[in-house]
Amino acid sequence: MLDPVRLEGSRGFAGKELNRIQEIIQDHQATLLGSWHEFFGN
Repeated sequence: MLDPVRLEGSRGFAGKELNRIQEIIQDHQATLLGSWHEFFGN
């Protein structure tokens, strides 16, 4: 499940990169969740 989104691991990413990734995911969370449910079902 993708809600709530949380970091599971961060191997190879700097803190600044992780912050940017988190920001992008939060900005597009509804789209990501919609695609997840469309592919995997509810």
